[in-house]
Amino acid sequence: MRYAGGRGQMTVIAAVFASLLMTAVAPAQDADVRRELQRLHDRLSDGTTVVSSAEAQAALGRLEEWNLPAAAASAEMRGLALRTEVLAALAVGHGARAVERYEKLAAAFPDQRATLETAYVLATATGNAQLGEQTLKQLGSLVDAGERSAYAQKRRRFRAVGTRAPDVTFSCEDGTEIAPARRTGGVLVIDFWNVRRSPTAAQVAGLRRLYDDCSNELGFRLVGVNAAGQSGLDEARAVASRNGYRWPQHYEQRGAGAPISHKAFRIGTAPVQVIIGHHGYICAVSNAVEPACHYAVRVALGEAQGCYPAVPLRTFEGTQVVPQTEAKNANGARAEKPEPEAKPQRPENLRDDQEAEKLLRQARLYIKTGRRRDAKALLERIIREFPGTRQAEDAKYRIEGL
Repeated sequence: MRYAGGRGQMTVIAAVFASLLMTAVAPAQDADVRRELQRLHDRLSDGTTVVSSAEAQAALGRLEEWNLPAAAASAEMRGLALRTEVLAALAVGHGARAVERYEKLAAAFPDQRATLETAYVLATATGNAQLGEQTLKQLGSLVDAGERSAYAQKRRRFRAVGTRAPDVTFSCEDGTEIAPARRTGGVLVIDFWNVRRSPTAAQVAGLRRLYDDCSNELGFRLVGVNAAGQSGLDEARAVASRNGYRWPQHYEQRGAGAPISHKAFRIGTAPVQVIIGHHGYICAVSNAVEPACHYAVRVALGEAQGCYPAVPLRTFEGTQVVPQTEAKNANGARAEKPEPEAKPQRPENLRDDQEAEKLLRQARLYIKTGRRRDAKALLERIIREFPGTRQAEDAKYRIEGL
């Protein structure tokens, strides 16, 4: 009896010790998660850093692993996690996921400056002019008078979002013909610039990064439109060459009253980039020096390629725009067989896989170019090698239509 009692006491002591050990370990683990979450948040919220799709996808994977918004985390941790998820979703081009998480963020932390800054990136990337205008108005009230003009300029850019691109046609020096309103099936970025206010080194670097990141994406097109008078044509060409502009250029050879820059698009202060979606509507008016501009292109491409659900555009006045287009390929030709608009409900909690995403994009290219046998082989490979992923579920849906 005495010996048994001793064993019982030892069992109790061991249990107490284990509990104390777990209590000591948990804060250490929480501290590690907190530091890593802060690092991801700071990286994504840095207004000068364009995060790659792969890095953003990895961040989303970490957030899903931690499951912080659903767990009993502190309010600070939940806010960090929600902001990080919104920005990471935008960086991979998943506008719908970003909007869904932002709604939770705005409901829980409506008046925080960090929420407003996240809202601006979201509004730019998903084409929500009303949210962008309201957010910039609030942010402008928080800064000194000398800084407010920059916020006012950004607010003016949102006025064109959600409107149909002007029905004009112009030719670039390499013979490329551009019709912004009728070029459906892909994403068009027009870089409006001039030599009187030449792009800064940061703006040039941002444009080149945008081109390098997206030039191989199906349906992507970047063109430049320069509004310089005929006397400035040689100088404009020299600037384009010096800046390393490898994309087609259209030189209007007109200063004031330039037909494309000033009359059709009514561009104010250049340089500025206008992003036109696969439906022929303006999704964003931004500047490639800002990460939000890059994410707007990724969201537009993700929707055009069928990777993610479309997010309706919203005009400056608050009107929701759901453009309707014919099924066309990236070159603007009528597609051989339109894909159905409504997809079956996918299972929840599917993970994303970068390698599977590359294969899925290639399969979609095969479908658009009529190589259905090659597309089917790739889709079957995705289903076989990447079970439990969003890409595998998408492949199952697409293979039924072949």
